[in-house]
Amino acid sequence: MNRWICKGVYPALAGLLFMPLAGCGKPSPPVTYYNLVPTATAAPPSPPTLSDTLAVGVGPVSFPESLERAQIAVRIDEQRLKFSEFHRWSGSLAEDFARVLLEDLSASLPGTARLAIYPWGQYFHPTRRVIIDVRRFDGTPGGEAVLEARWTVSDGEGKILFGSRKSVIRTSAAGDDFLNLVKAQSESVAELAREIALALTGP
Repeated sequence: MNRWICKGVYPALAGLLFMPLAGCGKPSPPVTYYNLVPTATAAPPSPPTLSDTLAVGVGPVSFPESLERAQIAVRIDEQRLKFSEFHRWSGSLAEDFARVLLEDLSASLPGTARLAIYPWGQYFHPTRRVIIDVRRFDGTPGGEAVLEARWTVSDGEGKILFGSRKSVIRTSAAGDDFLNLVKAQSESVAELAREIALALTGP
């Protein structure tokens, strides 16, 4: 009987002794956090135009559920994404995107256009409203960043001024790290802002 107990106990003790050693390996790399930044350059001064009376409300800006997470999305191929555990957004990607788009749009509009992010306060009355549905916002370090979005513009009463427009913007990353990928994504947002600004001020 004692011999049977020993045979059962010693392997168990050996397993317990081994467990702490199994966790001793190379430590995980630290997590790096990123945010988008506005990159659009200020539009040159121009004579008074429609943009001088514009009050633009941006939003809501919606994202696919798959991107509503902290980890940065990396494109493997057309069907697959992976999410980096060690490279993350510093806050809500949708909120950061809307904030940067607003700043880029402000720089892209000449004149004295006023802008606000949805939901705006009771004292802001937009003459134009831009609703944005982001379908894709990912990329590959050392490759390119891809922004795909559909957006519509309505007047202050909610009447659609023209049908839904689709923007597909591809921006090459300057380097093979995540910092350059995020910079390329910021430039993609600025390009979307320029496209929207042209629609707002065009004939």
